[in-house]
Amino acid sequence: QAPIADVTKYAAEDADVALRLVDLLEPKLADQGLTELFRTVEMPLVQVLVDLESTGIRVDPIRLGELSERY
Repeated sequence: QAPIADVTKYAAEDADVALRLVDLLEPKLADQGLTELFRTVEMPLVQVLVDLESTGIRVDPIRLGELSERY
C-alpha cells in the first residue's frame, strides 16, 4: 500500500547494505575457518526461516508463560 517510489528506495538501500556486509564479513568467516559451515548449514536454513515467518507458528501460551517464568 506504500507508494512504489518509497518502496523502491528502501529495497535498494536494503540490497546495498547486504552487499556491503558481505564484503565486510566474508573475510572474517574465512579467517575463522567458518566459510564451509556458513554455506552448508547456515544458508540452507534461510529458506526454513523465511517459510516460518511467512506461515507462522503455533504457540502454546500456557507453556510459553511457564518457560518465561523459568528463564
